Amino acid sequence: MKKIILLSLCVFHLFLLQAQVVKTVNLATPGTLSTSLSNEEKNTITSLTITGIIDARDFKSLRDSMPNLAIIDLSGVHIAAYTGKEGTDINGIDNGMDYSENEIPQFAFKGRYSDQGDPSLLSFIIPQSATSIGESAFYGCVGLQSVLIPSSLSSIGNNAFSHCYSLSSVVISEGVTSIGENAFLFCTSLTSITIPSSLVSIGSNAFGNCTKLNSVILSEGISSIGESAFAYCTSLPSVKLPSTLTFFGKYAFNGCDHISSVTISEGVSTIGEGAFMSCRGLLSVSIPSSVTSIRGAAFEYCENLNSVTISEGVVSIGEAAFLSCSKLSSVVLPSSIRIIGKSAFLSCEKLTSAEISEGVTSLGESAFGDCKSLISIVIPSSVQSIGKFCFADCSFLSSVTIKEGASFLGESAFLL
Repeated sequence: MKKIILLSLCVFHLFLLQAQVVKTVNLATPGTLSTSLSNEEKNTITSLTITGIIDARDFKSLRDSMPNLAIIDLSGVHIAAYTGKEGTDINGIDNGMDYSENEIPQFAFKGRYSDQGDPSLLSFIIPQSATSIGESAFYGCVGLQSVLIPSSLSSIGNNAFSHCYSLSSVVISEGVTSIGENAFLFCTSLTSITIPSSLVSIGSNAFGNCTKLNSVILSEGISSIGESAFAYCTSLPSVKLPSTLTFFGKYAFNGCDHISSVTISEGVSTIGEGAFMSCRGLLSVSIPSSVTSIRGAAFEYCENLNSVTISEGVVSIGEAAFLSCSKLSSVVLPSSIRIIGKSAFLSCEKLTSAEISEGVTSLGESAFGDCKSLISIVIPSSVQSIGKFCFADCSFLSSVTIKEGASFLGESAFLL
């Protein structure tokens, strides 16, 4: 289906080059774009520049009444507030909607009856006075190729550019503080993005499935990266998390199978659930001392991960945190560790050495199960709970030392 859409766009581009109709309109009164153009102009204009004052009613006219409009320049307009039923709402709210001043209104170019946006739109220049882009403003605009985001903008709303398959160039200027959920989801032509230092938070799935994204620069200043924010960005080769980051959500980089290196700066306190799950190209990772918790499945199925450094400070390793890291050969667990969760190192088949430091109190069920290359293990006296099958199927395990004081040996803990 995507190929058919893109082929149709190519045909449209050729037509556009041959039949451009350019128009400039100045609106002194917002809501008057429709009456300022003849029906013929509405049907034939391909490039439109507007100056003056507009509101959500004019955005509705751009979306619903101008089928061939490909280039829109609103750099010189002021967006006025509007309350009523004649704006860009696609949900049919009986009492009308409130549209904010200086905001590209929600659903500005999203289809009324489907998830596809305006198919003719190729280029859009945002007003220099705009402060926000509303929810789903450009959702499904499959032909949109470039957007320049001015420094006046502070927020990009949820789903703002979701499913804009042709969007290859986005410049986010200093001033933007938040990028909403799904903002650039499935922008499959987007190759690079620079996040300015003004940005504080990146929403869930913000850049999910941007499969051609090969460069992400996360500037100092970001404190939060949402769930699955960069999930399945399969061309991304590396990532550096800034020191200002204190939280990144579960599955943040899940499925980024070309990532070979990750730099986690001091300041990060938690490695989220599934954060780097299935990053099959990841070779090594160093966990800084600021991290206290490695959540469940954080590095699960990182099949080529061969080196892990865990600094003093980490207290817990969650369930399946390193499950099936089949090339991991050794790991040193610092004295700060208290809990090693269920299946934490399950099926790490090449793990020959695992030093469990004094201080660990709990080893979860199957924590080191099926670690076929593990030769020896020492259970410190601090351990008060060893889960069942904890070292099951460690077929080369020849030396086990359980220090005096350790207790609660689980069922079939050393089953071969």
